[in-house]
Amino acid sequence: MKVTKEKKGMKEELQMSVFLLVMATLCTLLLAFGNSLYQKALAEREKELRMDILRTFQVPFTEETFFSDFNNAVEIEKDKRTTYYFSRGESRQVAIITAGSGLWSEIDIFLVVDIGAMEIQELRVLSHGETPGLGGRIEEDWFLDQFIDLDISDGVKIVMERTNVPGEVDAISGATRTSNAVMIMLNKALDGVASMSQ
Repeated sequence: MKVTKEKKGMKEELQMSVFLLVMATLCTLLLAFGNSLYQKALAEREKELRMDILRTFQVPFTEETFFSDFNNAVEIEKDKRTTYYFSRGESRQVAIITAGSGLWSEIDIFLVVDIGAMEIQELRVLSHGETPGLGGRIEEDWFLDQFIDLDISDGVKIVMERTNVPGEVDAISGATRTSNAVMIMLNKALDGVASMSQ
């Protein structure tokens, strides 16, 4: 009787071990598959952003020549959480992808700056997880459009009430911390442009 209990216990342990091994293998395969999908999506997003940069810099390209055209037309500089894409052409432009902490999440921003005129030409929020209707309004056109052709020679100031000082834009009511986070991110990125352009 005692031998049977021991055999039964060993059999149950073996079954549990096999079950755990199978589950661990399945989970590993699922995670690897999910990671490969994520990496493909990330690479596609990067390619689309780089195509947008070439269009902004008015560099002609085709699907076949995209990578060589990009490498010939753009110089890349990195600084912690910011990547700068400087035009190698006659235009004095830089495209910037920067990241920073908002109130609830990481905020990723894409902007294009005319270095000669010291103006923002384009601003987009690539991703965020801020509160919808409050900080999430950073991706709304009314907010982003304020930055187009903005004189940034003295930086960006997101304020509750404008005083007609260059670089001022309206903050989002009820989202002061998110507004401040965007302002800090933009000014850090612009400081990087100024130091790299000298």
